[in-house]
Amino acid sequence: MVSAAVPSRSPVGVPASGAGAATSDVGSWREAAACRGTTLSWFYGGPAERANGRARCQVCPVTEPCFWFALMVEEELGYHNGIWGGTAALTRARVASVIGPGYARRRLGAVLDAGRVGGVAR
Repeated sequence: MVSAAVPSRSPVGVPASGAGAATSDVGSWREAAACRGTTLSWFYGGPAERANGRARCQVCPVTEPCFWFALMVEEELGYHNGIWGGTAALTRARVASVIGPGYARRRLGAVLDAGRVGGVAR
């Protein structure tokens, strides 16, 4: 189900121990995110505001871990919302229905283990 509600803050989650990336590494990519310090309305607001968020994602060095992190957290929360990794909630909901449970966590772990986090030192 795709939710249209606007959260008061970004959803945050960490993987269970022993599943994918180490807990301390899961959010490390966020330090390099182009959206860091921007307004949440760019990612959860109306269409014009979300266009600003998507534009920010186009120049972001960490869209891949952001995308997989979103899918992992949304799997745990049970809903999809906002712009994450340059993608809309409906797009991520469709991807999630194809990849099945647990894949996003493993993929995020692989991305972090490979050091593909846009300049964030591992």
